Amino acid sequence: MSPFPFSQPLPQGPLRVTLLTPVLSSCVTAESERFVAYFKANPQVYVEFCRLAEQMRVERQLLKYSSDVLFHVLRWHRDLKTTDADYTINNDHNAYFARAYMHHYDCPRWFESRKSKADIVEWPTQHRGILRGKLPVI
Repeated sequence: MSPFPFSQPLPQGPLRVTLLTPVLSSCVTAESERFVAYFKANPQVYVEFCRLAEQMRVERQLLKYSSDVLFHVLRWHRDLKTTDADYTINNDHNAYFARAYMHHYDCPRWFESRKSKADIVEWPTQHRGILRGKLPVI
C-alpha cells in the first residue's frame, strides 16, 4: 500500500515549481512582490523546503514543526545558490514558504502561524493539496 493513501487521484507526473506560483491580491506590498519574484527565480529553495518538511511530517510523523528550523537547515546545511545578492535564504520569506507548503500539501496548521503580511499572497484554490505524496521539481 502506498504511504500516501488519499481518496482523490494525484496529478500524474512531476509538478514543476513554476506551475505553483502564487497570485498577489489587490493589497500588494513590496515584501509580497519580493517574495513572488524570489519564489519564481529560486525554485530550488521551495523544492528543498518541501523535501525537509515532508521528511518531518510523513517519515517522522510529526504533528507540528517549525518552518524557522527548516530555514536554518536550508541556510546552513544545503549549498543552495540563489539570485538574492544579500542573503542566500532570507528570513523575510519564512512565513510565505510555510503557507505555500501548508496549501500545496493540504496540511493546515502543520506550521503554527500568526496573522502575517504573508496572508496577502493567495495560492490558487485548485492547487490545494496538489503536492500530496510527491515533491515539486525544478
